[in-house]
Amino acid sequence: MADESVDLIADELVAGAKARFLGAAHAQVTEQQANAIAQLLASLQGSSDALLTFSNMLIAKVNNVPVVRELSPAQRDFLMQNPSLSSTPGRALAALDKVEQAPLQGIVTLAEASLPPHPINP
Repeated sequence: MADESVDLIADELVAGAKARFLGAAHAQVTEQQANAIAQLLASLQGSSDALLTFSNMLIAKVNNVPVVRELSPAQRDFLMQNPSLSSTPGRALAALDKVEQAPLQGIVTLAEASLPPHPINP
């Protein structure tokens, strides 16, 4: 009985240590990501419209309003298949909204996702 209690306590300590270690690592990555995004937004200060993607992150500026999103795999793939959207950030955001709204309806084509610019107003 005592051995089982010791094992249980040891398991809980190990689980707690793992959670704390992983949480600290995640917090550090989140902080680094936030700093990188802030620097990118600062570099876009002179632009009223812009669209940047890296990995699963999207940073856009539409009418001087910054937008930061984490892209779903479907959205990321859609942007990769439609690189012309990078020149029209408002339309890109609207198309990404359409892609996200229809994940169970299959593949969304650029024609289906073509919408008016995203309704971002300063």
